[in-house]
Amino acid sequence: MKKITRSHKPLILITNDDGIQAKGIREVADFLKPLGDILIVAPDAPRSGQSSAITVTSPLRMKVIEELAAKLQIKFAAKLSDSF
Repeated sequence: MKKITRSHKPLILITNDDGIQAKGIREVADFLKPLGDILIVAPDAPRSGQSSAITVTSPLRMKVIEELAAKLQIKFAAKLSDSF
């Protein structure tokens, strides 16, 4: 994975509980792209209603999905609250 380095632009974290494939998360990223570097971290599948759940029986797995000049997308297979 490419190291995220400081630039003159702010780093903007975008996340959701609807999953990395949700249309809205990409629209938000495209809208905010001119304002800074974008980091998207979202579950690999919809996880609505899982905000207080944690993963204790399996390892957390993260995968870089897309890496562009000003945008990095990562999906994870875990409960939503594990990532924060």
